[in-house]
Amino acid sequence: MVNTIILILLGFSLSQAQLEYRIHNRGMLQETEFNDGTIGRPWQTGEAGNRATTPVMEWPPYSAAIVKGIEYSGQHNILGAGMYMAANLDGKPGKDNRIYALCGGVGASSPEKVVGVWSFPISMEEIDNYPVLPNGDLNPDYNPDEAEQIIIAKWATPLGVTVTRTSRQWSYPDYDDFIIYEYELDYNGDTDGDPSTIEQTTTLKDFMALFIYGFAPSMYGYQRVYQTWKYNGGIYRGDQNTFWDADYWLAFNLDLRTNLRDEWAKPEPDFDLFKYQAETGYLGGGLLSPQAPGYCILYYDTTHLAIVDPNNPQRNESEAVNILRTVAGEYFEIDEHGHIKQPWSNKVSTGNTRSSKMKDMAINPDNRWSGVYSEGSTTWPEVPSPRWYGRAAFNYRQSVDAGQKHTVFGPYTLHHGDKLYYSIAEVIGYGAQAGKRVEGGPAVNGVLHQWNRLPSWDRPVVFNGKKYTEMGYLTEYGYPDYVNSSVHNVQQVAEKAFEAYLGHKPTIPVWPEDNPRHGVYTI
Repeated sequence: MVNTIILILLGFSLSQAQLEYRIHNRGMLQETEFNDGTIGRPWQTGEAGNRATTPVMEWPPYSAAIVKGIEYSGQHNILGAGMYMAANLDGKPGKDNRIYALCGGVGASSPEKVVGVWSFPISMEEIDNYPVLPNGDLNPDYNPDEAEQIIIAKWATPLGVTVTRTSRQWSYPDYDDFIIYEYELDYNGDTDGDPSTIEQTTTLKDFMALFIYGFAPSMYGYQRVYQTWKYNGGIYRGDQNTFWDADYWLAFNLDLRTNLRDEWAKPEPDFDLFKYQAETGYLGGGLLSPQAPGYCILYYDTTHLAIVDPNNPQRNESEAVNILRTVAGEYFEIDEHGHIKQPWSNKVSTGNTRSSKMKDMAINPDNRWSGVYSEGSTTWPEVPSPRWYGRAAFNYRQSVDAGQKHTVFGPYTLHHGDKLYYSIAEVIGYGAQAGKRVEGGPAVNGVLHQWNRLPSWDRPVVFNGKKYTEMGYLTEYGYPDYVNSSVHNVQQVAEKAFEAYLGHKPTIPVWPEDNPRHGVYTI
């Protein structure tokens, strides 16, 4: 599907004809990809966001419905998504001199303009690699060692870094609930989308890359219960929590409450409809927000990481040296090579991603916004493993804010011609691995805990004080048809994403820095 945006998209006016989108529609998960860095849709939390005309991390697919005469856009699961970059030109330190490129995932009640400000779209291409041709014949050019659907988006930025994002999707059961993104960041000096003119070759200092999602499962569940999916008065009610599973470098959301009651996954409020949908699987069953949307880090680049040396100013390359801390006299945030231990930040926060806030807090060398795991910490008394000391902590105390989740890598030093690579999987499952102990989650008896056990969706369903099932929901009704294999929950989906990327099952816990730069894709 070829689409050029020249009109109004989701209440956001875009006049640049070169902005295009394609839709990943090969799997059970469907997603809209733009060539300015945006994923899903331009980020917004306001009234216009109550409607979707293209997939916004939609799972199950084709979920639009008319119920009791009301039209619903379907089961969409993010406010928006994208990636940011920031850096200083060599010789021009300080936040006032910082150059930013917020390529999607920026806005509040309405999106902020990206194209022509932070992103200059260059190209967009879709490659279909289907085993069977539309006429039913076998495809003689089918490559079994490549994805069935590939979308390549390319854009330039004011930093002179051009991004090529290649996304891949499959239709095979076990592998149809994720999309894998490979990012190439090329410091080629193009600051305006015209590669024939190179405006910048100065070394970039304290370069950072940020990847952001706004999880909100699901539009349909919230609209059936609250009649709205916007952030204030809608998603931001304390119903959701964000979790971090370090085994898979996986962040995801779960809908755990309704009107602050322990009524999880948004059961269909009309009891008769609940029973009918649960029994028949219509509209995905009786639970309207069972999704666990998330992302996991498959690979991040460690080449070109800046030298951070508090003892030798001549060797030091980063302003991050000014915020280094010690434990027992040791600078625990830097590794044996003098690099900051990654990630730089691993933050959950509210759904407000206005540029003034994000530029100030999220992607600068003066602030590891999420905090850092350190020995003896009272905030993070237990780390996933000792290898996490000095790396970004997950700020579980904001788990209930659940509006944005982002991960930052860096700082790097980039010379003209240098490239960086990252691989990320967008994943979604029917709930999470029940009983697994992970970071994040709700307060227990009014007390926030760093670690909690993940809930099961196989529990009796109660809504507004009324008992909807006698047994656990899954025991009584089973999984809906769109959960079409033994891969059910988001951890299982994440594992399959790693398997697709690596060409073999991952060793748990995963360490993305040890993985290959590019996926293998022999599944």
